Order: sequence, then structure tokens, then C-alpha cells
Amino acid sequence: MITRTIPPLDSELQAQFSLIIQNKTFDQSKSEVSWEKDILPKLLTRLDQLVILAKNQQESGEDENTDELVKSIESNHERIKSHINAFFQQSPPFTITRIAEVINDPEKEGYSIANNAKLVKYFNSLKKLVLVSSSIDDFPQVNVPDNENGEKTEPVVKVVGQSAATIPLIEIPWLSQNDSENNNKVEENLEIEPKLHDSNGVGTKAEEGEEPASDQPADLHENTGEHEPKKRKNGEAVEKNEDSKRPKPELSVKNV
Repeated sequence: MITRTIPPLDSELQAQFSLIIQNKTFDQSKSEVSWEKDILPKLLTRLDQLVILAKNQQESGEDENTDELVKSIESNHERIKSHINAFFQQSPPFTITRIAEVINDPEKEGYSIANNAKLVKYFNSLKKLVLVSSSIDDFPQVNVPDNENGEKTEPVVKVVGQSAATIPLIEIPWLSQNDSENNNKVEENLEIEPKLHDSNGVGTKAEEGEEPASDQPADLHENTGEHEPKKRKNGEAVEKNEDSKRPKPELSVKNV
């Protein structure tokens, strides 16, 4: 088995990428080097070195289907270079921090360039990081003055151009205070209707929209208080007095 010799990363590029990782961004105004003249050429040179590494393994015939692997690596390499040259000559993509992490230490970030099969995955990841439309200029940092308590406020990002979907939001103190005061006023003006309860604390039927039950039996007349005669289905009245329930005496006729 042939051992692959991986060329070391350029020391200046490694140092600049380490600084980008530490600061979590690249600020051209505060950097001693230029993205266009210093960092970008070294980055493209590193990608060229990895493609040459893949071709050398192709010639050794170490991996099966090595021709297809090399074609995939070369294709992704060309797309990365052309996209950078077209959109990021003056300023790096906003994903530069992640690109720096993957270039500086692939093994630490979960990638390997030990063979062409793993190198294909590596270039696929780099392609996704590079093929974006926004640069760091679309997310310039804005210094926020100290708040009323004299505490330092974290810098926010001012969004420019097409990046409105990723706007970071911060709390506006005076707006939040007004909203809180308005909510308190609304709660004070609310009129809460008293809830009717019986002696056991249970809501009454009147509260539930039902008519209250009468203390009198259902068959008593409203005015007289006497029992009303119930009616059968055919409309005939049924007497409720006790006399009507007693059996009537039978009359017999005697012959004289």
C-alpha cells in the first residue's frame, strides 16, 4: 500500500486563517494583509496542491474507480475557483470562518484527505461553503453605544443587499417598555363579570344559560297553587283527587 504524502499548509495562510477563526470573521480594515493579494492566492494554491495529490494517487492505481474520483475532484475544484474569481476577488464569502476551519485542520473538523474517496467528500464540503452569493461586506459589524446602565452592548450586524432573511434581531429597550406599560393599562381596564355560585361553590344553572328550577312542583298552577289536571294523549282530563280513585258501588235491582 502506497503511503500518501500530504503537502504542509502554507504557514502564512495558516496563521491568517487561525486569526480569522479566533475573531470569527475577517475585517479587512483591521487586518495587516490583503484578502485579494495575500490570502486568496494562497488558498487557491492549496486547492491546486490537493488536486495534484489526487492525480498522483490515480497514477499509482491504489483506489478502485480512481478515474471517476479524480474527475469529481477536478470538477468541484474548477467550480470553486471559477465562483471565487467571479464573486469574491475583493472580499471573502461570509462563510470564510468555516472555510478557514476546514482548510487549517481537516481532521479536527471531521474530514480526511488520506485517499481520493475521502478527498471527494472534502471538496464537496468546500464547494458548499464557497458557492454562496453573499460576502462579508453584506454583514458589516456596527458598534452599538453603551446602554443607560453603562454596560457594554454586543456589536450587531447591519444587513446590506439580499440578506434580509438572516437579519439578527436585538431588543429595543424603549419599545419593550412601552409595550409593557400598554399591556398593564389594558389589564386594569378589563371588567371581570362576577361569577354566580351556590353555597357549595358550584356555578348555578343561571350562569350556564339555563333557566333556574322553580321551588314549586311542576304540576302546580302559577296563581292558585292547586294541582292542574294532567291530560292524556286524547285530550281528556284526569282527576287527581282521592275520590276519583275509589271504586264506585255496584247498584243491583230487586224484583218486588
